[in-house]
Amino acid sequence: MQSITQFLERRLKVKVNPDKSKVGSPLGFSLGVNQNGAYARPAKESQRRVKHALKQLTKRNRGVSITRIFGEIQRKMCGWLQYYSIGKITAFIQRLD
Repeated sequence: MQSITQFLERRLKVKVNPDKSKVGSPLGFSLGVNQNGAYARPAKESQRRVKHALKQLTKRNRGVSITRIFGEIQRKMCGWLQYYSIGKITAFIQRLD
């Protein structure tokens, strides 16, 4: 946040109010740079939300058949994976397993 604030204030001459400002994750992605260039990955909050949703779906006390649970997990993960597939998700998916 500090480097962004300095850039905005020094280079662009824009006054930044630290109480109102924060760094967000655009469309649920976190952006980064490595030796291969820039990349996108699911933001920590997006990862936390999908893990929480999976925990809710797999609770033992739901009283739902296993085939229904598998179907719900498949729908949830299929949508999530399609949305976030443009980013780096392999490490996160391996940790979910």
